[in-house]
Amino acid sequence: MTVALCLTEGCVSPTPETVLRLPRGPIVASKALSALETLADVAASALETTRKDVASLAQPWPPRARTFPCVLRDMIDESPDDVLRWCDDGCAFVVADTQAFCATVLPKYFRHGRLTSFQRQLSFYQFRRARLAKNGGPIYPSTRNGSPLAYHHPLFARHSNEQQLRAMTRRPRPQRRLEQEEDVARRSRRGSRMRSSSVGLFPQVSD
Repeated sequence: MTVALCLTEGCVSPTPETVLRLPRGPIVASKALSALETLADVAASALETTRKDVASLAQPWPPRARTFPCVLRDMIDESPDDVLRWCDDGCAFVVADTQAFCATVLPKYFRHGRLTSFQRQLSFYQFRRARLAKNGGPIYPSTRNGSPLAYHHPLFARHSNEQQLRAMTRRPRPQRRLEQEEDVARRSRRGSRMRSSSVGLFPQVSD
């Protein structure tokens, strides 16, 4: 951008794309120096703004919100083994102490300490119960009343990387449930239209 200097008798204003006009009388040195200093300040400000814009473009994109399987893997790795641990083969995990798990582990990673909410999330991501053998190893498939709590998923393991864990998706809602929700929404809209159309049909009786 070309910035030309406009010097007049009363003001000094650097403006873009303006031809340099000199007054008819002699140029005062102090005004010329002040104009150059103002122009230098404008150029320095524009340069600093450009540097900030370039630096912002160089910043990495903010990381995506971590999914439940990613948080779950960190939770298993960082929790005490007597509360939450991996199985020997690393393909399933065990909640050994449910009370300590709900009291100390869940609130640290989630906004609740309810075991039922945690199990609901496992169900959404299609985890399955794993029955443990006497030596502590998992036996697949499992019975639902096994104790302690153990779960497994084909894509969830101790050696799984971030990309593999993000590939785990939530279970879609059943088609029948979607149809029921749409039917409820249609009935609600129909009732709203009927109520709005009935306004004004009956005169209001005043005392």
